[in-house]
Amino acid sequence: MTPFLQRVAQTAAECGVPLHRVGIVLPTRRAERSLRRYWAQDQPILSPSVWAIEEVMADLAGIPAASPTEQLLALFSAHRQVAGTHADPLDEFLRWAPTILRDFGELDRHGADANAALRELREIEALGEWGLEEPTELMQRRLGLWRQLPELYAAYHEALGAQGMTTPGMQFRRASPPPSGPTEAQWVNWRARHGVDRLFFAGFNALTPPEEALLRSAHLHLGAQALWDADRHYLDLEVHEAGEALRDLARRLPEGLTVDLQDAPAHWATGQQQIEIVSASRHLGVAQSVGALLEEWGPDMARQTAVVLGDESLLVPVLQALPEGIEEANVTMGLPLYLTLPYAGVEVFLQLHEAREQNRGSYPRRLLEATLIHPFAAMMVANPSALVRAQFELRRARRAHWSAAQVEALLGADATLWRPAHDPRQLVQELAKRTAHWLSVPRPAWEGEPARAVLQILERLQGMLPDEVLGVGSLLRLYRSLATESPVAFFGEPFNGLQIMGLLETRALDFKRLIVAPLNEGVLPQGRSTASFLPFDLRKAYGLPLPQDRESVAAYHLYRLMQRAETVVMVVNSEPDGLGKGEASRWVRQAQLELARYPGVRVTDRRLNWPLRPDQFQPEGADVPTGPEVWPLVADALQRKGLSPTGFQRFLEDPYLFLVRNVLEIREESRTHDRVAADALGTALHYVHEQLYKTLRDHKTWALDRVEAWTHEGVNKEMPSSLDTGYPLLTRQIALHMAQAWAEAEGQRNEDDRELAFEIIGVEEKLEALLQLDFGGVPVRGTADRIERWSDGRLVVVDLKTGSVDEASTRCKSDWAELQKPSKAKGFQLMTYAWMLGQRYPDAHAFQVGIAPMRRPHDPVLWFSIAKRSLLTRADLDAFEAEVLRPLANSIAEFFQDRSD
Repeated sequence: MTPFLQRVAQTAAECGVPLHRVGIVLPTRRAERSLRRYWAQDQPILSPSVWAIEEVMADLAGIPAASPTEQLLALFSAHRQVAGTHADPLDEFLRWAPTILRDFGELDRHGADANAALRELREIEALGEWGLEEPTELMQRRLGLWRQLPELYAAYHEALGAQGMTTPGMQFRRASPPPSGPTEAQWVNWRARHGVDRLFFAGFNALTPPEEALLRSAHLHLGAQALWDADRHYLDLEVHEAGEALRDLARRLPEGLTVDLQDAPAHWATGQQQIEIVSASRHLGVAQSVGALLEEWGPDMARQTAVVLGDESLLVPVLQALPEGIEEANVTMGLPLYLTLPYAGVEVFLQLHEAREQNRGSYPRRLLEATLIHPFAAMMVANPSALVRAQFELRRARRAHWSAAQVEALLGADATLWRPAHDPRQLVQELAKRTAHWLSVPRPAWEGEPARAVLQILERLQGMLPDEVLGVGSLLRLYRSLATESPVAFFGEPFNGLQIMGLLETRALDFKRLIVAPLNEGVLPQGRSTASFLPFDLRKAYGLPLPQDRESVAAYHLYRLMQRAETVVMVVNSEPDGLGKGEASRWVRQAQLELARYPGVRVTDRRLNWPLRPDQFQPEGADVPTGPEVWPLVADALQRKGLSPTGFQRFLEDPYLFLVRNVLEIREESRTHDRVAADALGTALHYVHEQLYKTLRDHKTWALDRVEAWTHEGVNKEMPSSLDTGYPLLTRQIALHMAQAWAEAEGQRNEDDRELAFEIIGVEEKLEALLQLDFGGVPVRGTADRIERWSDGRLVVVDLKTGSVDEASTRCKSDWAELQKPSKAKGFQLMTYAWMLGQRYPDAHAFQVGIAPMRRPHDPVLWFSIAKRSLLTRADLDAFEAEVLRPLANSIAEFFQDRSD
């Protein structure tokens, strides 16, 4: 099939005008370079003039467009002018300004009456507040902003005009005011300046009002023609979203501009196409699938292939997944700067100092650690080994928040980037200085180019708003805004090798083979959550794009790209994310239902799985080592360190983990909690329990008045922090509420609900008893939360639980062997305590063990029971040892002595 741009080139060459007197307007710059190739294939010629539509509009408008950051600063100046003393500070302004700019830009680009639309928005918001007797301060501030929007819009454009600039949308509006567009005199002048006798518009789809006015005016005054790229499949089918804009244009535009649409080709009905739908799991699986498909096709086919990425964060994984045979690849989409190491390194320092400002001088451990471990931080300090030592000290201290003095002591001479700066610009200056010093040594382009882009942003930040007092939060938002203007460009030949691009960059281009990834709802098409203050009805009334309009445009781009391809692979991420993005795109389903009905179209499915390799996580073969080389180590560990109920359960669930933790003593790193966690909360509540019952035992008093102090001490053990705001405060309040509720209920129970008198004989009591086995004695160890002796002589162990408790795990029907099941782990733990207690007190004859649920303080203790008996005898302890404890310990020995037996 003839590529669309080749047809455009032929039409221009055969139009009866010398080729160098022809002008062609295209949707993108990328299409312009591809178009010129078709004229350059035969012999040297004088090339026609080819422009992207933005260039034509800028030329006709006669005024340059401001960058996003320049627009942001102009809006801030206008806001202060309009709001006066009630203007928001920059930090608050930056929270809502991007949405206002987006709305202003849409109003301009679509030629809407902005003043009328913004006045209606003001009235809509006022109606929303109607009937409220006393609107909150936030509501009043919001309504005040809406009241000022018409004046803010005017002042914003005045501020840009004073600098000799305008917005890209206003540039379109000034160049081609709808509905008439440029005047005849403007076109005559433009044609004379550019030497154009015939003008073509090629490859367009949905048009904004200024763009439509441009086509109408050019057709009227210059006889311009339009060349459309469409297929009868979606053009004739009235319900098909891909053809919605073209059908609408065919009804509205003059007949001379729509001749091309009246006789559109039917590529799917007359051609051959293979469509393959590939399912892959998760982000990495999608990238690996792209690499696997390219490897299947071979390097020769890669030269005729385009990989279209719907998610820009897939770019780096896809580049890493390319097979070795592909020597040339052209990336047209650019790498977002926020995905690069230098950007993230600077951002995390700004985040740290923003958090310090918000926390009144305190550094959160989480962000502090992020700066220490970030590779870019090591590049910016004189002694990187000092960061390694600081990481160790940070984790050892287990402090959730650090003061400036503590950070200074932690880092010593290398603390410059971490010190509080009186003016945040000093921090930016220091970051720029360190980045420039790092770049003074030649670096690979992959590292150097992003760092240079970051350095340029830091230098711009230093000179931005010199009279404004900027907080770190404001600088961080400006840093992010500037980064969106600075993607990292790739250097390559656009027509050689594999092409990697975004969907918009494919406009007017054709490829024999396509890989589109990932085709999922929320990605392609994108979700409908674009931020805007303009409600649906207002957007519809003023002709602004609606969510379904954006989806229709994206559908056209995809179907147009597919219509001439011989092979199309749609890669779907099959892993749900809980928000609908695991669902295959509707366009995949449409291909299966609509396109498969054509005789030349074949649709197939397959799934590519990329399983994790067990040998990456366990020794080769994923076996637990056993036998004569391992058993001495296990025996030594058992006899020296013993076993706890947790150790027994760990062996039952995972012998390999038992070997790592209990024998080799490889422990998890202790965690420092920034927020309340279940184990941290449990430790704090256990501490309150311990202090209350020790006080009761020693002083015969239930010290409710000291619960608050003990709670704070317990929380600080797990989550050290000097802050009394934010999450540390919430953590203390949650723990205090639970501790007080439990302490009051427990005190009431001890005073009124106890059937028998009791005495405390142990709190957080360490228990140990020797279990004699064939290879020697193994100490069994554990810590009982509370041990009591009741007036009838029984010994009682109460184990506290702050989490949920399964009552079934504390009951056995009649067989002691049930306790070897993982589902009976709590019962096994309680009986182990009872057995150790029996060894310590050989004269005792009655025992009772149970769990007290602290989250439900008024609930009774859940007593362990067997055959519906909760009062245990010495015979029960002997049976537990003979039928559960000893066989389980022997099974550990047999397993590691020789597994083959």
